[in-house]
Amino acid sequence: LIFIDPARRNPQGKKVAAFEDCSPNLLDNLELIFAHTDRLLVKASPMIDLHLAMKQLQQVAEIHIVAVKGECKEVLFLLQDAPDPCTIHCVDIHPNHTFHNCFTLEEEQAATPLFAQQIEAYLYEPHTALMKGGAYHSLCQWYNVQKLAPSSHLYTSSRLIPDFPGRIFAVESTLSLKTKEVARLIPDKKIH
Repeated sequence: LIFIDPARRNPQGKKVAAFEDCSPNLLDNLELIFAHTDRLLVKASPMIDLHLAMKQLQQVAEIHIVAVKGECKEVLFLLQDAPDPCTIHCVDIHPNHTFHNCFTLEEEQAATPLFAQQIEAYLYEPHTALMKGGAYHSLCQWYNVQKLAPSSHLYTSSRLIPDFPGRIFAVESTLSLKTKEVARLIPDKKIH
């Protein structure tokens, strides 16, 4: 196994994410590296585009996305000759527990998302590693939650799912986005 952690700063000291902007340029050296090994582990920027990286690397067997207390810290690509379908591992490490979910892109594409008709008693926001990995439809099947909308990555359920991998909110009330109503209920206009 060869491990590579290319420098992710350009000559001016600014952060970069793409392989071709790192030093050394991994893409220019893949053939040389695979002349000496059949397995390569690449540490990449947490900001890397996973789909572009998979396309560029072509031999990705596994992706490991590691978050610590909700902040994405590491993205690792395991490359090897003739890989099976790529498995994406999404891990979020907290002091008292660790979330670990894994899936393949084929499983995610085959998963049927459930859509909510309304916001229920609980609202869920997946942890950052799952968001980075793109397990948006699989979450519905794994945890029996419903997406709020096709392009939303928030989920809802009528009963509490305590082991949901991310933040959980109890819904106290909902309101329309009419300016006067928001101004009346939230006078300092600071909301998330």
